[in-house]
Amino acid sequence: QEGVDLSCVDTRGITTPTTFLLSQAGSDERTWMIEEHAFYHPASDLLPTSKFAYIDVYEEHIEERLALIERWSRANVRCLVNLSATHIEEKVKLLAPIPSIDTIQIGGGKGVDESRVWGRDIFQMCNAKAVIITLGNLGAVLVDQHDSYHMPAEPIQPLRTIGAGASFTAGFLSALAQDVTYKEAVIF
Repeated sequence: QEGVDLSCVDTRGITTPTTFLLSQAGSDERTWMIEEHAFYHPASDLLPTSKFAYIDVYEEHIEERLALIERWSRANVRCLVNLSATHIEEKVKLLAPIPSIDTIQIGGGKGVDESRVWGRDIFQMCNAKAVIITLGNLGAVLVDQHDSYHMPAEPIQPLRTIGAGASFTAGFLSALAQDVTYKEAVIF
């Protein structure tokens, strides 16, 4: 609604790859492009001015990304950390010492019951207020201080699933910005 906060983009700093997918309507043909884009360096004094900060924890520049999450945590910035799809256990161990993370999001390939256990383990290891594991057509599992919840997905016939995780995150953050509970945000 208020636009994208670009205050943390330093075009003179180090870069991190950004992947773009080009997909033609009515076709399953895909073209991938990888571009180098600036990644904010944590030595700067800039902090996000929006309600939430979002960051993907890829393996590239992981030390810089962790330092940025640490800095946001100490500044009480609400941060959603997406652990992407690889090296989840190692990333969780690296996040464990950070004082406060609002939400950890993971794309899961496990079933609902396994994801509840896995989410509880991650919740207990990290200082997060919530852990969300998205499960594609199975929906999502949310773990917070109260319990673990499974929210089934709406039954649809998707044309493609590209961008589904990013769309989920956008909806989740939009709902949280309206001061709803984590459970209500996941349902939204």
